Amino acid sequence: GELLKELCKLPFHWVRLHYLYPDELDDDLIEVIASEPKILKYIDIPLQHINDKLLRAMNRRGTNQDAVQKAKAYIDKNYADPDLSLRMLAELVDLSPAYLGKIFTMVSTFSLNDYLNNVRTGKAAELLSTTKLPISRISEEVGILNTNYFYSVFKKRYGTTPATYRKDVKSRKKEEPAPPEEDA
Repeated sequence: GELLKELCKLPFHWVRLHYLYPDELDDDLIEVIASEPKILKYIDIPLQHINDKLLRAMNRRGTNQDAVQKAKAYIDKNYADPDLSLRMLAELVDLSPAYLGKIFTMVSTFSLNDYLNNVRTGKAAELLSTTKLPISRISEEVGILNTNYFYSVFKKRYGTTPATYRKDVKSRKKEEPAPPEEDA
């Protein structure tokens, strides 16, 4: 709403809202649209994005499924980037952050943030099991610069702290029987 008010102060004859996603429409925004004389009293809502069949019928290149797959592939490859965010991924797939978040959850059954944290904690578990890197370094390696936050998301997923996880993995490895020796 505040952005629209500021736009109306500029020397434009009118302001037209394009690609306004329904989930971003709130009472404040409706009030601004109603009260500002420069704002045209209709909005373009991209209803075609509700349905992939409709998008294909319109010969649109990407579907919701495509956008989510592209976002997942980017996360899988770039999980270590601490600046990886919903906004960045939304720009990548040319959707609003709110809409990408919504379709990501619909298509994958995880929120985008949960998916990112699962990828990061999965890689962290691998590093805890296979390296002697300090936990703070592992946290950085997987793109989480705040070690306290790393402990929190790791414990949420694995039910234990990273240090205990590493200790448990080491003791399980010690308990495993050695492979049989082959006769020469």
